[in-house]
Amino acid sequence: MKNKGFTLIELLSVIVVLGIVLGIVVYTVSNTIGSGKKGIYKNHENTLKSSAQNYLIKNSNLLPQVGNSITITYQDLKNNNFLSELKDPNGGICNESKVIVSRENDTGVNYTLNYKVCLICSQYKSDSC
Repeated sequence: MKNKGFTLIELLSVIVVLGIVLGIVVYTVSNTIGSGKKGIYKNHENTLKSSAQNYLIKNSNLLPQVGNSITITYQDLKNNNFLSELKDPNGGICNESKVIVSRENDTGVNYTLNYKVCLICSQYKSDSC
């Protein structure tokens, strides 16, 4: 009499292999999602900087004096229509964010502005904060 079917060892081997494959897939997908979120945060930082630059072009009377700095908040940019809502990929809004603009030396009519972007979201904070 011939038995048809799988032995217990064969079934356990298949389950172990499937578990390993599933573990690899979960790890890869979670890393991909994490990388995507980091990319979104970097884009938000670039958007904040560009918005602050445009804000200062339009409001040149707010330029800091040499050696000083000013802080432009997310709300300043949003209220003056230089920025739309920055949504946090983890939920919520990054509305505590700000850009600190400092002015270095002036050379004739040229001057140097440095922009320090501080993006603050629910589970992310820029390195420069």
